[in-house]
Amino acid sequence: MIIGADEMIDWIGALPVPTILVERQSAPWTPTPRQLEWVRSDHALGLEIAVRHLHEHGHRRIGLVLSKGSPTSAHLAQGWLKACAELDLPSGFMVREGVALDVPGHRQIIEGILNRCRRSRITALIVHSDPDAMSVAQYLTERGVAIPDDMALVSYDDEVAHLAEPAMTAVRPPKARVGRVAVEMMVSRLMEGRRRPAQRVLILPELVLRDSSVKRASAV
Repeated sequence: MIIGADEMIDWIGALPVPTILVERQSAPWTPTPRQLEWVRSDHALGLEIAVRHLHEHGHRRIGLVLSKGSPTSAHLAQGWLKACAELDLPSGFMVREGVALDVPGHRQIIEGILNRCRRSRITALIVHSDPDAMSVAQYLTERGVAIPDDMALVSYDDEVAHLAEPAMTAVRPPKARVGRVAVEMMVSRLMEGRRRPAQRVLILPELVLRDSSVKRASAV
């Protein structure tokens, strides 16, 4: 049986032990004896960091490729729309397709995305996640498209982005820190009980600069 979000919230709220959601977020108000606690990466801000980085290096037509079906995608889309609005950038180039090497037909999907890039004069792409970004980079290289001179790339994940050729600039969600804070929250809940107010924590990602996003001529 598949249960919905409301049923899951009710089930968690009825548990006889403290619960901390990790890399997930409940609604602002939950119909539980105590409001649910959570800690997660601020993915919306992480995406905004990537957009602003590309904007600082002269890109005015940027595209976003989101992993299809990922729960992170909604937060990334939120950050994308916010950053584009604040920087007065077009936000229409947002694709929700998996393009990693193990996705059936990934080359045809990438070809379609890049054809759209040419029509829209896109000069930079932000791709979630690393396997998808590496797949796009491989396809670009095979087609003679220079990275970052012809197309800048930023990956969102930074688990294996450094292994790409060229090594990819990436937004790194603070996964280890999220886990540590979740444990600290749980310990404090166990020690202080109901005396401690409920907590909900967002932790900021960081941008790791490598070779895929800044043209060599302007690199410092």
